[in-house]
Amino acid sequence: MPVSRLTAEGLAAQVAAVYADVEVRLLSMMARYLEQGTESPDWLNTKMAELQTFRRRAMRLIAAGEDEAVELLVGALHTAYMRGQASAQGELDTNPDLTDEAMPAPRFADLAIQSMVAAQSEQMRGLSLPIVRAAEGALRDIIVSVAAGSLTGATTRLQDAQTALDRLGSRGIRAVTDTAGRQWELQTYVEMATRTVTAQASVQGHLDRLEDAGINLFQVSDSPRECEICAPWEGKILSRGPVSAIQRNRRTGKMESVRVDGTVEEATRAGLFHPNCTHNLSGYIHGATRTSDAGNDRAGYEAQQRQRQMERKVREWKRREAVAVTPAAKARARAKVKAWRDAIDAHTKEHGLPRKRNRETLTAAR
Repeated sequence: MPVSRLTAEGLAAQVAAVYADVEVRLLSMMARYLEQGTESPDWLNTKMAELQTFRRRAMRLIAAGEDEAVELLVGALHTAYMRGQASAQGELDTNPDLTDEAMPAPRFADLAIQSMVAAQSEQMRGLSLPIVRAAEGALRDIIVSVAAGSLTGATTRLQDAQTALDRLGSRGIRAVTDTAGRQWELQTYVEMATRTVTAQASVQGHLDRLEDAGINLFQVSDSPRECEICAPWEGKILSRGPVSAIQRNRRTGKMESVRVDGTVEEATRAGLFHPNCTHNLSGYIHGATRTSDAGNDRAGYEAQQRQRQMERKVREWKRREAVAVTPAAKARARAKVKAWRDAIDAHTKEHGLPRKRNRETLTAAR
């Protein structure tokens, strides 16, 4: 079987769910802090004094989630690598002409991915402080804005708090800033990062096994729902490093020149195998591997992207439900969740897309 992101599909689920749960619990904690004692004349000073308590509780919550997430991440990477090896073995078993060599035993996953595990574990543990700072900063800003708003007397503190919480619920806790200066909502960032690295582990396992069989060239599939990022790599022949451009033609037995378009690392760095990529990679044997034309389904790709947008709206309104401190806000959030889920149901049926309900939840991976 060729290897693709689908090989590691679902392995990021538990990791993303941990941080989704952390975010929802933080948002709910903030809402409870704000709604308590809103009638007190000393509300501002009381809430500012309570920030230290909030920080300590947030640190405990995040530390527990971090330990669980790192443990799950290590397991996900190990499993992804093993799945990649299995997919390569399946490819070899169904195509016995792919190799002339006796196959060695599979490589040990723990050794093969130890550098990846170390790097990703360190990155995951580095999220704690930014999360606490982002949550505490957001809570402080809301306290100040509510206190200032209540001076006019036009609205109550509870109403002002709900307005501010609605804005926070819409955007989520933005705890990560990338190199381009873009701020990421916590759950989205962890999901993206974890799906990316588990996909890399599965690809590595696949290519390691094929190389053990003497296969050192690989071909990118042609996907009907390609995006502009990875379309240039469709059908290209890749290597993992310097290889001979002269290969034996398996059909004729002659030694012939083969065009190698780049390395797997170069293609990945350029965007191939990005989150939601539909391409796969398989072993290439000169004279034996045939290319196929899957055509282009631009409408299908756009329908798929529209579904992702709708799923994000469901999650947005579920966050707003988590921070609702008034009955009206809670009722409105629930109604919006239902409306967007109904829209997804109609959209997926119209375009023949699979309904991925786990992507519509806050405490399960997307």
